[in-house]
Amino acid sequence: MFLSKNSSHKAFTMIEILLAFVIALPTLLIVSRATVMVSDSYWRMLDRRIAISRANSVFALLKEPLYHTGFAMQTGNEFCNQFYSSITEPFSWKCAISCPTSEKIRVFYAVPLYTLIKNNITTESSSCDVDFTSTVDANQFSVSAYNIKSYVILKSANIENKVFRIVSAKNNYIRVTSQTDSSYSIGKNDMVMGLRAIEASVDNGIFYTNDFRTSGVQPRIDGICKIHFAYDEAKKNVIVTLIATG
Repeated sequence: MFLSKNSSHKAFTMIEILLAFVIALPTLLIVSRATVMVSDSYWRMLDRRIAISRANSVFALLKEPLYHTGFAMQTGNEFCNQFYSSITEPFSWKCAISCPTSEKIRVFYAVPLYTLIKNNITTESSSCDVDFTSTVDANQFSVSAYNIKSYVILKSANIENKVFRIVSAKNNYIRVTSQTDSSYSIGKNDMVMGLRAIEASVDNGIFYTNDFRTSGVQPRIDGICKIHFAYDEAKKNVIVTLIATG
């Protein structure tokens, strides 16, 4: 049997294609393997970046409370005497910072309200009016003895207890009273600080905070598998260790 020129040409073409495929196969395998490795590397890198971002978000939420822990507050047995209630949380906590378990931290801290005291103040009746140099959102304040927003810190006061309870408030002034002293003075141009309290923990892969300015526990960041708090009272250090996922 004889092949025509067209049939012969087609046969040689198929053989050339097969030979080219056989020659290119190792290269294709290498390229394919490299593509898989690059893809795996990309997803690992992305997971790592997401995990780091989540961890940094947790640290960012804890930074201000830990940095201003116990600012101008009394310590030891005098801590609870600063408040008008020591029964309800957070006022039942015995100190400015504590870890009731290794997976939970509680912190009392202060935040600046970005207004100064307008005038020098002297009182003999435990209460006084504090005028501001600029207005403050009245929602920052409360007049309930059981609300954390009803307390401010006036660090220029010439008494040991610098935590005062607000008994009335407006945008440009507050009336405060001291739980422990009836006679004191406060210097002008002192920054007014608001008292705050927060509790932080992890549950079912979510980082939660309980900010006592609001009601209830708030979920903040997911993908946090574990968290561990260690407070070294002697060194005034808090070590926060966590496991985050991508």
